Amino acid sequence: MEIAFLVSRLDKPSTKFRIIAYLPLLRESGIQAEVFPLSKAKIGRWRVFSHVHLYDLVVIQKKLFSHVELAYIRKQSQKLVYDFDDAVMFKKGEKMDMNKPLRNKRFDRTIRLCDHVIVGNQFLKEESRLESDRISVLATPVDTDKYFPVEKSGSRKEVMIGWLGSKSTIRYLKTLTPVFSELQSRFHDVHIRVVSDSFEGIEEITAIKKIWREDEELQDLQSFDIGIMPLPDDPWTKGKCGFKLLQYQAVGLPVVCSPVGVNRKVIVDGVNGFHAHTAQEWFDRLNQLISSPGLRNQMGKVGRERVAKEYSLQALWPKFLMTINNVLNVST
Repeated sequence: MEIAFLVSRLDKPSTKFRIIAYLPLLRESGIQAEVFPLSKAKIGRWRVFSHVHLYDLVVIQKKLFSHVELAYIRKQSQKLVYDFDDAVMFKKGEKMDMNKPLRNKRFDRTIRLCDHVIVGNQFLKEESRLESDRISVLATPVDTDKYFPVEKSGSRKEVMIGWLGSKSTIRYLKTLTPVFSELQSRFHDVHIRVVSDSFEGIEEITAIKKIWREDEELQDLQSFDIGIMPLPDDPWTKGKCGFKLLQYQAVGLPVVCSPVGVNRKVIVDGVNGFHAHTAQEWFDRLNQLISSPGLRNQMGKVGRERVAKEYSLQALWPKFLMTINNVLNVST
Protein backbone atom coordinates (compact mmCIF):
# COMPACT_ATOMS: atom_id res chain seq x y z
CA MET A 1 0.00 0.00 0.00
CA GLU A 2 1.26 3.47 -0.89
CA ILE A 3 -0.09 6.80 0.33
CA ALA A 4 0.64 10.32 -0.87
CA PHE A 5 0.00 13.21 1.51
CA LEU A 6 -0.46 16.61 -0.16
CA VAL A 7 0.33 19.38 2.34
CA SER A 8 0.86 23.13 2.23
CA ARG A 9 4.11 23.14 4.23
CA LEU A 10 6.10 20.62 6.22
CA ASP A 11 6.45 22.98 9.19
CA LYS A 12 2.73 23.62 9.74
CA PRO A 13 1.52 22.20 13.08
CA SER A 14 -1.35 20.34 11.42
CA THR A 15 1.09 18.63 9.06
CA LYS A 16 3.62 17.81 11.79
CA PHE A 17 1.14 16.39 14.27
CA ARG A 18 -1.59 14.92 12.04
CA ILE A 19 0.58 13.52 9.24
CA ILE A 20 4.32 13.37 9.91
CA ALA A 21 3.82 11.93 13.41
CA TYR A 22 2.15 8.87 11.88
CA LEU A 23 4.83 8.15 9.24
CA PRO A 24 7.03 5.81 11.35
CA LEU A 25 3.95 3.84 12.43
CA LEU A 26 2.70 3.60 8.86
CA ARG A 27 6.05 2.27 7.70
CA GLU A 28 6.16 -0.25 10.54
CA SER A 29 2.80 -1.50 9.26
CA GLY A 30 4.18 -1.99 5.76
CA ILE A 31 2.59 1.13 4.30
CA GLN A 32 4.79 3.36 2.18
CA ALA A 33 3.97 7.03 2.67
CA GLU A 34 5.33 10.16 1.03
CA VAL A 35 4.60 13.75 2.00
CA PHE A 36 4.56 16.36 -0.76
CA PRO A 37 4.70 20.03 0.26
CA LEU A 38 2.95 21.97 -2.50
CA SER A 39 4.77 24.77 -4.23
CA LYS A 40 3.08 28.14 -4.56
CA ALA A 41 4.22 28.07 -8.18
CA LYS A 42 1.64 26.45 -10.44
CA ILE A 43 4.17 24.36 -12.37
CA GLY A 44 5.52 22.88 -9.13
CA ARG A 45 2.05 21.88 -7.93
CA TRP A 46 1.14 20.26 -11.23
CA ARG A 47 4.35 18.28 -11.19
CA VAL A 48 3.13 16.69 -7.95
CA PHE A 49 -0.42 16.22 -9.27
CA SER A 50 0.89 14.29 -12.26
CA HIS A 51 2.16 11.52 -9.96
CA VAL A 52 -0.86 10.95 -7.70
CA HIS A 53 -2.16 8.13 -9.90
CA LEU A 54 0.78 6.02 -8.72
CA TYR A 55 -0.61 5.82 -5.17
CA ASP A 56 -3.35 3.69 -3.66
CA LEU A 57 -4.52 6.62 -1.58
CA VAL A 58 -4.10 10.39 -1.75
CA VAL A 59 -4.69 12.48 1.37
CA ILE A 60 -5.18 16.23 0.99
CA GLN A 61 -4.25 17.92 4.25
CA LYS A 62 -6.25 21.10 4.85
CA LYS A 63 -5.57 22.65 1.43
CA LEU A 64 -8.51 23.91 -0.67
CA PHE A 65 -7.75 23.73 -4.37
CA SER A 66 -9.22 25.50 -7.36
CA HIS A 67 -11.94 23.71 -9.30
CA VAL A 68 -9.53 22.68 -12.07
CA GLU A 69 -6.83 21.40 -9.70
CA LEU A 70 -9.27 19.45 -7.55
CA ALA A 71 -10.99 17.91 -10.56
CA TYR A 72 -7.65 16.69 -11.89
CA ILE A 73 -6.57 15.26 -8.51
CA ARG A 74 -9.91 13.50 -8.18
CA LYS A 75 -9.66 11.99 -11.65
CA GLN A 76 -6.10 10.76 -11.10
CA SER A 77 -6.59 9.43 -7.56
CA GLN A 78 -7.67 5.87 -6.89
CA LYS A 79 -8.93 6.90 -3.45
CA LEU A 80 -9.05 10.45 -2.11
CA VAL A 81 -9.28 11.63 1.52
CA TYR A 82 -9.50 15.16 2.93
CA ASP A 83 -8.07 15.80 6.42
CA PHE A 84 -8.48 19.07 8.33
CA ASP A 85 -8.43 20.37 11.90
CA ASP A 86 -9.45 24.03 11.52
CA ALA A 87 -12.55 25.84 10.28
CA VAL A 88 -11.03 26.22 6.82
CA MET A 89 -14.45 26.98 5.35
CA PHE A 90 -14.42 30.30 7.20
CA LYS A 91 -10.82 31.45 7.11
CA LYS A 92 -8.11 32.42 4.66
CA GLY A 93 -4.71 33.40 5.95
CA GLU A 94 -5.14 35.35 9.16
CA LYS A 95 -8.60 36.74 8.36
CA MET A 96 -11.98 35.18 9.03
CA ASP A 97 -14.87 36.04 6.75
CA MET A 98 -18.22 34.34 7.19
CA ASN A 99 -19.29 35.49 3.72
CA LYS A 100 -16.60 34.06 1.46
CA PRO A 101 -18.66 32.33 -1.24
CA LEU A 102 -15.62 31.25 -3.26
CA ARG A 103 -13.97 29.65 -0.25
CA ASN A 104 -17.18 27.96 0.86
CA LYS A 105 -17.68 26.54 -2.62
CA ARG A 106 -14.16 25.14 -2.62
CA PHE A 107 -14.76 23.53 0.75
CA ASP A 108 -18.12 22.03 -0.23
CA ARG A 109 -16.73 20.70 -3.49
CA THR A 110 -13.75 19.12 -1.73
CA ILE A 111 -15.93 17.36 0.85
CA ARG A 112 -18.33 16.16 -1.85
CA LEU A 113 -15.66 14.72 -4.15
CA CYS A 114 -13.56 12.89 -1.58
CA ASP A 115 -14.09 9.23 -0.74
CA HIS A 116 -13.69 10.02 2.94
CA VAL A 117 -13.17 13.00 5.25
CA ILE A 118 -11.15 13.05 8.49
CA VAL A 119 -11.89 15.93 10.86
CA GLY A 120 -10.35 17.01 14.15
CA ASN A 121 -13.56 17.51 16.14
CA GLN A 122 -17.33 17.16 16.17
CA PHE A 123 -18.00 20.77 15.09
CA LEU A 124 -16.02 20.24 11.88
CA LYS A 125 -17.94 17.01 11.28
CA GLU A 126 -21.24 18.86 11.51
CA GLU A 127 -19.97 21.49 9.06
CA SER A 128 -19.03 18.70 6.63
CA ARG A 129 -22.21 16.66 6.89
CA LEU A 130 -24.10 18.79 4.36
CA GLU A 131 -21.86 17.38 1.64
CA SER A 132 -20.86 13.93 2.91
CA ASP A 133 -21.74 11.18 5.37
CA ARG A 134 -18.33 9.53 5.01
CA ILE A 135 -16.65 11.30 7.92
CA SER A 136 -14.39 10.19 10.77
CA VAL A 137 -13.49 12.29 13.81
CA LEU A 138 -9.84 11.93 14.82
CA ALA A 139 -8.29 14.30 17.33
CA THR A 140 -4.82 15.68 16.67
CA PRO A 141 -2.53 13.33 18.61
CA VAL A 142 0.23 14.32 20.99
CA ASP A 143 3.23 12.04 21.36
CA THR A 144 3.37 11.44 25.11
CA ASP A 145 6.80 9.82 24.74
CA LYS A 146 8.17 13.16 23.53
CA TYR A 147 6.02 15.42 25.72
CA PHE A 148 6.43 14.44 29.37
CA PRO A 149 6.40 16.06 32.84
CA VAL A 150 9.49 16.98 34.84
CA GLU A 151 9.87 16.97 38.61
CA LYS A 152 9.85 20.48 40.09
CA SER A 153 11.42 21.53 43.34
CA GLY A 154 9.00 21.47 46.25
CA SER A 155 10.71 24.51 47.80
CA ARG A 156 10.18 26.61 44.69
CA LYS A 157 7.82 29.53 45.39
CA GLU A 158 7.58 31.04 41.93
CA VAL A 159 4.54 30.18 39.81
CA MET A 160 4.75 30.49 36.03
CA ILE A 161 1.50 30.97 34.10
CA GLY A 162 2.30 30.01 30.53
CA TRP A 163 0.86 30.38 27.06
CA LEU A 164 2.39 28.85 23.93
CA GLY A 165 1.10 29.71 20.48
CA SER A 166 1.61 31.85 17.38
CA LYS A 167 0.90 35.29 15.98
CA SER A 168 -2.47 34.08 14.66
CA THR A 169 -3.86 33.51 18.17
CA ILE A 170 -1.76 35.71 20.46
CA ARG A 171 -4.39 38.45 20.27
CA TYR A 172 -6.65 36.31 22.47
CA LEU A 173 -4.34 37.04 25.40
CA LYS A 174 -5.31 40.73 25.36
CA THR A 175 -8.60 39.97 27.11
CA LEU A 176 -6.62 38.75 30.13
CA THR A 177 -4.52 41.92 30.52
CA PRO A 178 -6.41 43.15 33.63
CA VAL A 179 -6.39 39.62 35.10
CA PHE A 180 -2.62 39.38 34.72
CA SER A 181 -2.14 42.85 36.22
CA GLU A 182 -4.24 42.02 39.28
CA LEU A 183 -2.47 38.69 39.84
CA GLN A 184 0.97 40.25 39.53
CA SER A 185 0.07 43.03 41.97
CA ARG A 186 -1.12 40.49 44.56
CA PHE A 187 1.51 37.80 44.06
CA HIS A 188 5.13 38.92 43.64
CA ASP A 189 6.22 35.37 42.81
CA VAL A 190 3.74 34.96 39.93
CA HIS A 191 5.04 35.47 36.39
CA ILE A 192 3.50 35.31 32.94
CA ARG A 193 5.47 33.57 30.19
CA VAL A 194 4.45 33.90 26.54
CA VAL A 195 6.12 31.77 23.88
CA SER A 196 5.31 32.78 20.30
CA ASP A 197 6.76 33.70 16.93
CA SER A 198 5.49 37.25 17.40
CA PHE A 199 4.34 39.47 20.28
CA GLU A 200 2.53 42.11 18.26
CA GLY A 201 -0.65 43.25 19.97
CA ILE A 202 0.27 42.33 23.56
CA GLU A 203 2.75 45.12 24.24
CA GLU A 204 0.79 46.20 27.34
CA ILE A 205 1.10 42.78 28.98
CA THR A 206 3.98 42.46 31.43
CA ALA A 207 5.39 39.03 30.66
CA ILE A 208 8.50 37.04 29.91
CA LYS A 209 8.29 36.96 26.12
CA LYS A 210 10.28 34.25 24.41
CA ILE A 211 10.52 33.49 20.70
CA TRP A 212 9.24 30.01 19.89
CA ARG A 213 11.80 27.53 18.60
CA GLU A 214 10.91 23.97 17.73
CA ASP A 215 13.88 22.43 19.54
CA GLU A 216 13.04 24.39 22.71
CA GLU A 217 9.26 23.84 22.75
CA LEU A 218 9.31 20.96 25.25
CA GLN A 219 11.51 22.86 27.70
CA ASP A 220 9.28 25.93 27.35
CA LEU A 221 6.18 23.89 28.19
CA GLN A 222 7.93 22.21 31.11
CA SER A 223 8.87 25.63 32.51
CA PHE A 224 5.16 26.44 33.04
CA ASP A 225 3.23 25.64 36.22
CA ILE A 226 -0.20 26.48 34.77
CA GLY A 227 -1.25 26.44 31.11
CA ILE A 228 -3.84 28.85 29.75
CA MET A 229 -5.96 28.99 26.61
CA PRO A 230 -8.30 31.99 26.31
CA LEU A 231 -10.60 32.02 23.26
CA PRO A 232 -13.50 34.10 21.98
CA ASP A 233 -16.62 32.17 21.01
CA ASP A 234 -17.01 32.26 17.22
CA PRO A 235 -17.21 29.79 14.30
CA TRP A 236 -13.43 29.86 13.78
CA THR A 237 -12.56 29.03 17.39
CA LYS A 238 -15.27 26.34 17.52
CA GLY A 239 -13.28 24.60 14.78
CA LYS A 240 -10.06 24.54 16.81
CA CYS A 241 -9.03 21.16 18.17
CA GLY A 242 -7.50 22.12 21.52
CA PHE A 243 -4.02 20.84 20.75
CA LYS A 244 -2.47 23.46 23.01
CA LEU A 245 -4.45 21.95 25.90
CA LEU A 246 -3.16 18.48 25.04
CA GLN A 247 0.44 19.70 25.04
CA TYR A 248 -0.02 21.39 28.43
CA GLN A 249 -1.51 18.25 29.96
CA ALA A 250 1.07 15.94 28.39
CA VAL A 251 3.75 17.73 30.43
CA GLY A 252 1.60 17.50 33.56
CA LEU A 253 0.11 21.00 33.77
CA PRO A 254 -3.27 22.03 35.14
CA VAL A 255 -5.14 24.25 32.68
CA VAL A 256 -7.50 27.20 32.71
CA CYS A 257 -9.34 27.67 29.43
CA SER A 258 -12.32 29.29 27.77
CA PRO A 259 -15.01 26.59 27.42
CA VAL A 260 -15.33 27.04 23.66
CA GLY A 261 -15.79 24.18 21.22
CA VAL A 262 -13.71 21.09 21.95
CA ASN A 263 -12.14 22.76 25.01
CA ARG A 264 -15.25 21.77 26.97
CA LYS A 265 -14.51 18.11 26.25
CA VAL A 266 -10.73 18.17 26.66
CA ILE A 267 -10.87 19.96 30.01
CA VAL A 268 -13.33 18.56 32.55
CA ASP A 269 -14.07 21.51 34.81
CA GLY A 270 -12.62 20.93 38.27
CA VAL A 271 -10.92 17.66 37.30
CA ASN A 272 -7.93 18.34 35.02
CA GLY A 273 -8.36 22.09 34.93
CA PHE A 274 -10.92 24.87 35.06
CA HIS A 275 -13.30 26.59 32.67
CA ALA A 276 -13.41 30.39 32.85
CA HIS A 277 -16.04 32.53 31.11
CA THR A 278 -15.48 35.98 32.58
CA ALA A 279 -12.47 37.99 33.72
CA GLN A 280 -13.52 37.41 37.32
CA GLU A 281 -13.65 33.65 36.75
CA TRP A 282 -10.23 33.74 35.12
CA PHE A 283 -8.84 35.56 38.15
CA ASP A 284 -10.55 33.24 40.64
CA ARG A 285 -9.44 30.01 38.92
CA LEU A 286 -5.86 31.14 38.45
CA ASN A 287 -5.78 32.41 42.04
CA GLN A 288 -6.99 29.01 43.21
CA LEU A 289 -4.22 27.19 41.36
CA ILE A 290 -1.53 29.67 42.35
CA SER A 291 -2.45 29.23 46.00
CA SER A 292 -2.47 25.43 45.97
CA PRO A 293 0.56 23.49 44.71
CA GLY A 294 -1.24 20.30 45.71
CA LEU A 295 -4.19 21.10 43.46
CA ARG A 296 -1.83 21.91 40.59
CA ASN A 297 -0.08 18.55 41.01
CA GLN A 298 -3.34 16.64 41.29
CA MET A 299 -4.91 18.20 38.21
CA GLY A 300 -1.68 17.89 36.26
CA LYS A 301 -1.46 14.19 37.04
CA VAL A 302 -5.07 13.55 36.00
CA GLY A 303 -4.56 15.52 32.81
CA ARG A 304 -1.43 13.60 31.88
CA GLU A 305 -3.18 10.26 32.44
CA ARG A 306 -6.22 11.32 30.41
CA VAL A 307 -4.16 12.55 27.48
CA ALA A 308 -2.12 9.33 27.44
CA LYS A 309 -5.30 7.26 27.43
CA GLU A 310 -7.43 9.23 24.94
CA TYR A 311 -5.34 11.69 22.92
CA SER A 312 -1.84 10.26 22.62
CA LEU A 313 -0.27 9.13 19.37
CA GLN A 314 -0.29 5.58 20.70
CA ALA A 315 -4.02 5.76 21.56
CA LEU A 316 -5.14 7.32 18.26
CA TRP A 317 -2.90 5.33 15.89
CA PRO A 318 -5.20 2.26 15.73
CA LYS A 319 -8.15 4.51 14.82
CA PHE A 320 -6.11 6.26 12.14
CA LEU A 321 -4.98 2.94 10.65
CA MET A 322 -8.50 1.52 10.74
CA THR A 323 -9.83 4.58 8.93
CA ILE A 324 -7.20 4.25 6.19
CA ASN A 325 -7.88 0.52 5.82
CA ASN A 326 -11.62 1.10 5.64
CA VAL A 327 -11.21 3.63 2.84
CA LEU A 328 -9.13 1.12 0.92
CA ASN A 329 -11.39 -1.81 1.85
CA VAL A 330 -8.45 -3.58 3.45
CA SER A 331 -9.28 -6.08 6.19
CA THR A 332 -7.29 -5.84 9.44
